[in-house]
Amino acid sequence: LVFRENTRRVRISITDPSVPTFEPELVFSEMKIEPNPSFGYAVLSLFSPAEMEVKISASGLDGKQVSITAHFFEGQNRFPLAAFDALPAGLYFVSISASEFKQVVKWVKT
Repeated sequence: LVFRENTRRVRISITDPSVPTFEPELVFSEMKIEPNPSFGYAVLSLFSPAEMEVKISASGLDGKQVSITAHFFEGQNRFPLAAFDALPAGLYFVSISASEFKQVVKWVKT
């Protein structure tokens, strides 16, 4: 039994659950390391849609990370990875970060 004094009015409103999502555009295209695998000299090449400062990081499977900053111009860019010459041979994930964007490419250093 339910008595009148124990009932409450509840208002339930249903709204559209779809939430617009933001998918950022691909910042860099044609991103690759040449040669890959490489022994000694390697170059990161990519197409940048705008001039910007970026952070380039190489992360090994052991968790160690080396980072540098670089300046990319609008259009095709070629950046020598000489700063990573001291890294031992192995598999690395090279990431390029600019503001909220980040892209990663695999690099095998022999």
